[in-house]
Amino acid sequence: VLQGSMNVLTQNRAIMVMFEFNPGLSEKGDHPHGMWGRKGNPHVTLLEVTNWLDDIGYDCYLDTHLPDENEKNKGVLEAPGLYRITGDCMSKEPSVRGWANVVCASRKYGNVAERLLELATIVQT
Repeated sequence: VLQGSMNVLTQNRAIMVMFEFNPGLSEKGDHPHGMWGRKGNPHVTLLEVTNWLDDIGYDCYLDTHLPDENEKNKGVLEAPGLYRITGDCMSKEPSVRGWANVVCASRKYGNVAERLLELATIVQT
């Protein structure tokens, strides 16, 4: 989907972009699907995609899976749900339980990009 949107994205005509990140999706079964897992076809890392989006003018954030009541009862700690992952905020692939969404805002539309930054937690790894 991102590849099919390349013209729109490179021209910054999309105010926001959202896509799912699930590194284990292509690991199940004999027939891998998706691009995130080790067997992805083609294999692509999240940081490769978000660095490209950063280069063309988008700020990207990982919208993580927050623990539900069962997970909290098992000791899974709460964490902020929105982490900035562009702008040199992450230097290694994030570890995600299950799936997460990636939300990106075009810096061309500063009010949207600034609002996401206000909501986010800045984590440097």
